[in-house]
Amino acid sequence: MKNLVLGLGLLLSAASFANGGNNGILPTKSTSENVRTWLANNLVYPTHAIENKEQGTVYVSFTISHDGELQNVELAHGVSTCLDKTALEMVLKMPINQLIAGSEKIEASYIVPIKFVIK
Repeated sequence: MKNLVLGLGLLLSAASFANGGNNGILPTKSTSENVRTWLANNLVYPTHAIENKEQGTVYVSFTISHDGELQNVELAHGVSTCLDKTALEMVLKMPINQLIAGSEKIEASYIVPIKFVIK
């Protein structure tokens, strides 16, 4: 039987405070870690993609607003229709308010690389 590997990483692409300036401060690792952990625990490799031996890294970009809302979710780089759709759906399902660390009230943009590998 083939082993399935889902690799997740989180790249911080930009950050700014709601007032427009970030003073060189980026979001804490905690929110990034929470997002990565949630995706790793909830992402499922689609059966159709396994059957068709679809593999690769899907990049999804999104913004978490200063109000804790998920915005601008879009495919930054895709692999296949099935894997792209799965990655986008998972990001859209994230419980953002539960993943924001502490009292972070900054707007941050992220790019999440989600790696699908059949071994």
